[in-house]
Amino acid sequence: MRSVPGVVDLDNGLIPAGASQVFIPDQEKLARFGISSPDFQEQLTAHTDGIPLCQPANVIEPVPAQAAMTGGLQIGSIQDGEQMRRILLRFTDFADNTPKKLKWQPIILPDGSTRPLGSFCRIEVVPGEIEQRREDLKSVIVLTTSLENRDLGTTVNDIQQAFS
Repeated sequence: MRSVPGVVDLDNGLIPAGASQVFIPDQEKLARFGISSPDFQEQLTAHTDGIPLCQPANVIEPVPAQAAMTGGLQIGSIQDGEQMRRILLRFTDFADNTPKKLKWQPIILPDGSTRPLGSFCRIEVVPGEIEQRREDLKSVIVLTTSLENRDLGTTVNDIQQAFS
């Protein structure tokens, strides 16, 4: 379409998704320091997503990792229409959650001491993929453009010939 005279400001409509951070744990180091995989995952989630401090009604006390990281502080929940929304305590500014900063976040060991996250896992950044748009379960690509010094009918005919 770029080669068709009069076609300017071509937009392919593709939306790239944001990059992802992948955490690859070193199981040997976790075992050496007595950290279970679920406990490591819970602490990692606290650093990347925050943690819910308001537990469901059947859980009164926070789990030990939560109590240690928050000093036992309980927050609460807020009613939003018919749903109850949990209040999260966040440890970092999530806009700045770079791998360099995350690898220095503390992981609490069973004896109460801490070590940096980077000593227990490798952090990789995976580039984002293109989000696919669909209509009626079929992939759709919408091309939009502006015209300059040409009429619509002639330009559409030229574009159709370029695609055939």
